[in-house]
Amino acid sequence: MSTDRPFFPLEMRSEIIKRWPTGETDRPSEELCELVTEFLQRFPCSPTLWVAAGDLMGLEGEFPSLSLGREDCYRKALEFDPLCGEAYEALGYLYDLDDDYEQAELMFRVAIDCTRGPDSFIGLARTLASQDKLREAKAILTEAKTGFESIVAEIVNEAAGLE
Repeated sequence: MSTDRPFFPLEMRSEIIKRWPTGETDRPSEELCELVTEFLQRFPCSPTLWVAAGDLMGLEGEFPSLSLGREDCYRKALEFDPLCGEAYEALGYLYDLDDDYEQAELMFRVAIDCTRGPDSFIGLARTLASQDKLREAKAILTEAKTGFESIVAEIVNEAAGLE
């Protein structure tokens, strides 16, 4: 798939999301892999694209047009944006899958420091639970719940102000 027109970062993300597999058994299309490859050739300094490439490898198992591995893609994202919470989170899940819980814990904690995304809290809690640190896992989930409840309340108040 060749895209001759210029794309902005949000448009690239939108194009990738439109083509992203939606079911558990769905595999990425060849078109999606080609699109990400093309975007990476055009925008090799985009952390978002490197994370997407790593995530595609997780779904596909390989990415023929890239000579890097999944972990390398996430590390490449961090080269361009050392505060890329998505990359730290992805590394956390990758290490968790490999039963390297200490590294997973470290990556999830950095991801939380960067973005405070809900998946980072969940990943950290699961990793802590895998290490029999159940009390700490529960505390992390409680912290996340409290933080996200205030965000939800803020969104509800904003929405009410729009009526």
